[in-house]
Amino acid sequence: MPMNKPAFTTNEARVERLQANYDEGLLRESMPTADREKRDLQLLCVSHDKLMFLFQNAMEGYSRSLKNQKVKEYNEAYIKTTSLPSKDHGCNRHMLRVLDSPEVLAKSFIGYCKRHRVTTRGWCRIGYVHRSPPQRTHSRPGNYLLRGLIANRDIAKDENVVMMPVTACLHPGAAFRCEPFWNLLAPEVQSALSSLTCAYNSRIADRSLIRHNQLLLALYMAYLVLLRNCNAARLSATPGGDAIEYINFMPRNEGNFEQFAAHLAGWLDAPEICRSAQASLASYFQLTQAEVRPVIIYALCMIYSRMVPVDHRACLQYALQSTPLARAWDDMEATAAPAALPPPSSSGSVGDGSVRSGVANASLVRDPISFLCPVIDMCNHSDHENVAVMVPDRETASVTGPVICLRTLRPIAKGEELTMTYGAAPHELKLIWGMQEILP
Repeated sequence: MPMNKPAFTTNEARVERLQANYDEGLLRESMPTADREKRDLQLLCVSHDKLMFLFQNAMEGYSRSLKNQKVKEYNEAYIKTTSLPSKDHGCNRHMLRVLDSPEVLAKSFIGYCKRHRVTTRGWCRIGYVHRSPPQRTHSRPGNYLLRGLIANRDIAKDENVVMMPVTACLHPGAAFRCEPFWNLLAPEVQSALSSLTCAYNSRIADRSLIRHNQLLLALYMAYLVLLRNCNAARLSATPGGDAIEYINFMPRNEGNFEQFAAHLAGWLDAPEICRSAQASLASYFQLTQAEVRPVIIYALCMIYSRMVPVDHRACLQYALQSTPLARAWDDMEATAAPAALPPPSSSGSVGDGSVRSGVANASLVRDPISFLCPVIDMCNHSDHENVAVMVPDRETASVTGPVICLRTLRPIAKGEELTMTYGAAPHELKLIWGMQEILP
């Protein structure tokens, strides 16, 4: 912890900001119904379809899609996406509230993508997609509207719809490089999180899903959120501080994580490094641990529900260079991902027509690391996937490092949703990915 702490926003100032937000809500309720619905519709269009700087005709396409829909349903979906639940951790979740307007959040996210060279070529846009509720569920249709990726044109097979360098992503390497964050952690926490075993998905405790590298990323995300609340002026001088524009755009109440959050809270209680890190964040920002804990849990929920498990060796080596985990994958034989062995009755050919051997794949590692990739993380789950994340191999190293791509697996028609298979059992999808309200 630095000797001279920065001057943070007082509790009174935060209360004033929350009161201003509440007053804005009262102003909205005092409007005539027609004006209020028109205003909400404008907010929806501006905030969720003017998202990407290369999404061609996104506003026009989205406006057309709304013509036959009830404005009220979309307004309810907007509120569900951007508000916070009254239950789940109670009022202490106020640190997660984003007081900027949807238009400001969208513009900030666009700016983040521009600076970090996230490319879509105008082939897809972010919009609302509908999910059918489970049978015997009595709920309004608006509750099953999710943000997702939608094709802006017909797209052929094997096309890269979204491309970005590693520097655009949130990953443990970014946490290591943020010195103000890293230095506030206690030495024993730094030692535990910088061990090479963290690169091999070591867990914080037995029977816990939380891995050390995921905890590190969650603590870093929590640090940025708390810094935004307490001293936003310092974000611009913080290494990687502009990632808050990406975090702000993540949903605050999309998906049902109540049961999973309860498990996370239990897993965070026992390990000493978790208690110490939480106490360090609370002390640094002059907050209570009850205010800090929900932010860490939220970050873990976002990591689990939106992560890309990156197992590409060159990608990980680039992302973690100049960090304590930089040499974790030097032993290619020990860390290589084993290839699938062919069935005994075959000559090496598998059902998809490819040929695999039992030799380890040196370009991939055995233990993937969680990355959060902007735009790609908007891709929803489906058993009938039409896109997948991949990292092309390059013969020569690039200055910008490896590129993470969202590639089509088959031809996709204009207006079709881009979906991928998360590769989890239905129970895991409901619990960990927050799909309890949209899966039967």
